[in-house]
Amino acid sequence: MKTVIFVIVVSVFALTMSTLGMKFGMKNAKIPNVYAPTPNEKLAPNAMMKVLNYDREIVIGGVIVVKREKAKPINRFIFHTDDGAAIDSATFKGKVTVVYLWGAHSRESLAEMPEIVEAYNRYSPRGFAVYGVALKTAKKELEEYLAKTPLPFPNAFMNEQDDIPIIFTPTTLILDKSGNVRVYMYGPLKTDTRTQILEKLLAEQ
Repeated sequence: MKTVIFVIVVSVFALTMSTLGMKFGMKNAKIPNVYAPTPNEKLAPNAMMKVLNYDREIVIGGVIVVKREKAKPINRFIFHTDDGAAIDSATFKGKVTVVYLWGAHSRESLAEMPEIVEAYNRYSPRGFAVYGVALKTAKKELEEYLAKTPLPFPNAFMNEQDDIPIIFTPTTLILDKSGNVRVYMYGPLKTDTRTQILEKLLAEQ
């Protein structure tokens, strides 16, 4: 009897998880599948990203940085800012680039944003770019935030039809000068860790 109950419970759990998976992130997305490390394998379902075989031997501040020769380009995506300008990942080559996925509803995002601005101001003269993409944030909400807190880098809002299975904000993608994803991180980065990663990528020729 216990065996039968156990089998039923497991079956119901599997069906529930399958249904949730179909609802959240099983569709094709414009940013993932990124060819980058899983930020936390326990939190990143395989359906969310395609993980390749590579040597994970570069670790900075506990964050995995994909080796240069193993890194792959981000899947192309295009978003638009509130004034209609395009943020096109095809144009990212030539600079170390941060794609910062945030939300006006996310306290972690809002707390980290001043550090993103500081990094932009510090490194942009050295060939560094930042692009913000506001998730689950209406256009009006984004406009109101930017009116109160002007940001020096472009920001786009995610339309409802854009299917991006990001389960945390902030999420940070860091691309090298070749446009390849070197870091894919859920949650805020420590200041020292961000600095070390950016210094490393900016120094690459």
